[in-house]
Amino acid sequence: MTDEMSTIPPRVNTLEREVHTLKHRMTTVEDACKDTPHRLTVLEMAVERLPKIEGQLSSMATRLNQILFTLGGFGLAFTVWQMGPEILNFLGAR
Repeated sequence: MTDEMSTIPPRVNTLEREVHTLKHRMTTVEDACKDTPHRLTVLEMAVERLPKIEGQLSSMATRLNQILFTLGGFGLAFTVWQMGPEILNFLGAR
């Protein structure tokens, strides 16, 4: 029993150090997470808008394709208009 009594102060010292470390870690976690509710609210609002944003991106991609095809058609028509007489001359139509 006397051996057990002699080991109490070192064990208590070890426990006090561990509790101090745990308190410090808990304070660090609490400080890091104090803005979590606000950040989660902002994240939820952003996630709710994702389907709308995806629809807008799809619509913009469709419009962009239409514009590119239109410009390509105009470019092809202009090229044929500019080179038409030369092509006809080459084929011997004139």
